[in-house]
Amino acid sequence: MLNKVDGIKKLSKKELEESRKIVLASINEEFKKGQELLEGNNKTPNKKVDGIFSSLKQLKNNNKQQVQKKEITDTEKKEWKKEIGKIVEIEKPRFKISGFGVMKNLKNIQNQEDLHKKDKKNDLQISNNNKQAVRGLVANKEKEDEILKIKEEKIREMQLQKQRQIEQERLREINALKEKEEEKKKKKEEEEKRKREKEQLILKKQEEERRTKERERLKEEKEKQRKIQRKKKIKEQLRKEKEAFRQIQLEAREKSREKEHLARMQKKKKAAKKREALIKKYKSKIKSLFKYLHLRTFKTTKKVIYFCLFFLVVILILYFIFVSVILKFDIDNVLSRFVADFIPVPALATSDGIIEYYKYKDLKDNFKNTEGETDIDKKIQSLIVREIAINNLIKRYGVSFSDFENHDKLMEFLESKAMYDNAINQVAINRIKKIKGMIDDNNDFVRISTKFGDKMGKISINKNTDPDKNGLKDLEVNEISEVIFSGDGYYIFRCYYKTEEETTLNYVFVKSKTLDDYLSEYIKNYKLLSFVD
Repeated sequence: MLNKVDGIKKLSKKELEESRKIVLASINEEFKKGQELLEGNNKTPNKKVDGIFSSLKQLKNNNKQQVQKKEITDTEKKEWKKEIGKIVEIEKPRFKISGFGVMKNLKNIQNQEDLHKKDKKNDLQISNNNKQAVRGLVANKEKEDEILKIKEEKIREMQLQKQRQIEQERLREINALKEKEEEKKKKKEEEEKRKREKEQLILKKQEEERRTKERERLKEEKEKQRKIQRKKKIKEQLRKEKEAFRQIQLEAREKSREKEHLARMQKKKKAAKKREALIKKYKSKIKSLFKYLHLRTFKTTKKVIYFCLFFLVVILILYFIFVSVILKFDIDNVLSRFVADFIPVPALATSDGIIEYYKYKDLKDNFKNTEGETDIDKKIQSLIVREIAINNLIKRYGVSFSDFENHDKLMEFLESKAMYDNAINQVAINRIKKIKGMIDDNNDFVRISTKFGDKMGKISINKNTDPDKNGLKDLEVNEISEVIFSGDGYYIFRCYYKTEEETTLNYVFVKSKTLDDYLSEYIKNYKLLSFVD
């Protein structure tokens, strides 16, 4: 609701009653001020007019102030009459009688009585006039009250008119606001329609762009797939060529080994033939001698046989005593070593042969100088078995010590060969091949790698700085590499993310059995007989 219209405040019923009370209070205050002025005039000395106190104006003012009350009772009127009677007092003359001027005094007395009568008449007239004035004041008060009521009614009518005007203006304003709001709504709707149309156009353009991008992306993917397939085909061809080359090399090695084996067999056959020929010769000679000496020496042959057997037993006993004395008392001199060159003294007996005592002793002395004396026999035995295993690998791979510059080069060669050797890493090679086949079939690299691999990880290769021997930089996204042999095991890589400078790869790893693992396992399972312990 509006409280003001054109600077005029709208008043409620309560506010009108309060304003009326304020007007009446102001009238009472003026009446009180008149009483105070009247009291102040009464305190001042009375003025005389022809021997009569003059206070008519004061009475009028006093009566006017008292008439300003709402209702005037009869008791109040009586009180006012008493006050007027008190105010109008006639001062009685004082006579001075003397013996000589009695007549003059009598005349003066008569004159004074006449004046007194005139004053009484005047006083009566004044009192009547005062009463009439009071009645007029009361009537004026009633008129003023009626005038006030009329004014209040007019004010109310004015306020009602103003309120109506205010309400009409408010309705006009509300209508104007409604019209403005409707116009705004219409404008907003039009703007929204325009925005929608623009958005639809933008969406159509975006949809067209998206479709074109999707087509281009599909084309690029098809081209990438074609490239990947071409690379796969090329890699397959290269792999097949490598496998064929390896097979050719293996066949050549096998052929060379077969040739060597045949040559050895031929040599052995020739030696066997020579032996057989010699044996035949000796047999024929023995037979001829036996035939010749059969009759004569039949009896003596038994003695000879017994003698030979006895001689052999004695020799064996002497050999056993010789060996046991050397081993027990640790005899080491020039004579014992000279005899050991012709009569072997075994320290260890293995399936691969006998290790002589003095070689074992020399090895033990060298080992003492470097490693100390704690568990020296076990360490030497493991070292000997290690050398036996290395010699067996050298024979298996068809090489010799002279093919390498030093022992480290030989061990590197054996380590690299052990990665491809099925006899050493058969379990790991079969696992990595099975994982590769499952990935190629299902194309679920992560699940298969986490389930069947020993380890899964991620690496990044910089195309400009990092070396790449296995062609991992050329892999496309989601392309799978072949099995890559490394020093610690077998890897399969998948291209996860690729930029112009860097390639990010996931890999699955299967741990291989190293040469040291193979040798330690070989030493653990190897059986030997020690005569030294």
